[in-house]
Amino acid sequence: MYEFEKKAQFRESSILIYDYHGYSSKRGKNDISLSNLNDEEKNRKNGYMSKATARKVRRIGENWLYSLTATQKKAKCGKYVRKPVFITTTLPSTQIHTDKTIRSKCLNDFIKELKRKFKVRNYLQVSEMQKNGNVHFHIIVDAFCPYQETQRLWNLMIERLGYVSSYQEKFNNITKRQYVKYMKDQYSISQKKAIKAYHRQKATNFSNPQTCRVEAPKKVKTITGYLTKYISKNVDSSPSAYTKQSAALTPEIKKKAVINCSEVFFHAHEERKLDGRLWSCSKEIQDLRYFTDTYSEVFLTDHGDFEVHQPCIRELVSEIFKEGLVENLYQSEHFTFIALKKPIREILAEKQHPLIIDFEQHHQKNLSLAYA
Repeated sequence: MYEFEKKAQFRESSILIYDYHGYSSKRGKNDISLSNLNDEEKNRKNGYMSKATARKVRRIGENWLYSLTATQKKAKCGKYVRKPVFITTTLPSTQIHTDKTIRSKCLNDFIKELKRKFKVRNYLQVSEMQKNGNVHFHIIVDAFCPYQETQRLWNLMIERLGYVSSYQEKFNNITKRQYVKYMKDQYSISQKKAIKAYHRQKATNFSNPQTCRVEAPKKVKTITGYLTKYISKNVDSSPSAYTKQSAALTPEIKKKAVINCSEVFFHAHEERKLDGRLWSCSKEIQDLRYFTDTYSEVFLTDHGDFEVHQPCIRELVSEIFKEGLVENLYQSEHFTFIALKKPIREILAEKQHPLIIDFEQHHQKNLSLAYA
């Protein structure tokens, strides 16, 4: 008789039910694991993020942000209240250095300064290529960072490589009309905003270009939405990568996916590829996991197969289907993915489901791991 479990993994707004056969570190890596590691190394060199890495980054981000915002109204870690803040940094002039150089000379020290000046403890960073060929960085931190000070700090870092001086040389002698036209064409902003930007930059002699955006979304779903968006842009969308992942798709979905994949592949390969590492994060949040529990036990015998369910989770999933709370459903031989219309915590709270206690304790533990 052979036995394995089915696990139920609870994410922010979805449930993944999958076969789990156990794992032993003594077994070594199988062919699929070795293939994924090779793909990750290959994709790092050709400017793409492997699908396995994308899942890892999403797991880290979602669990960290959810624990930070949902376990309690104010996640107080030490003396400071931790709230997620989203920072985007760009270059004000044409990039002339490698992505690796900009990361090592500018980004790394920028993050160190955020920790020193604004008491940031943890961060998650994803690199992305702009349409103009410049690299830019999306960074999530856990402390309030004033916009003007953050921008001045970033401009100080990139001036080490001469990017602010290059911006000054380009715009110092430009007329108001030329600047407004440039801003409208480049950033699709209104004339009123372009004029304001001109006067603001003129007052500083174009020494403090607008290279940062700082946002503090109230809902964790907004930030994880941003995160998913930027991760998806970096994932390897080549036909070979698609082929390895397509076995579980139905013919109709597969046909659509091939069309979409071809379009993304065509456009993505027209642009310059990122070099070096595409993401980074604090070591304290690397091992955060989704809340997972046993869904059922499956026994394979000579007389047939039978499955013993855990009533608590089985009934919850049944109720979710009955009440029409399912947004999308994806099934294969070894997993079922249920996308929900509401956050899973909200569903558990409304039903006063006993699982919410374990769910909350798990994310409280995640928070403790991140801020030990």
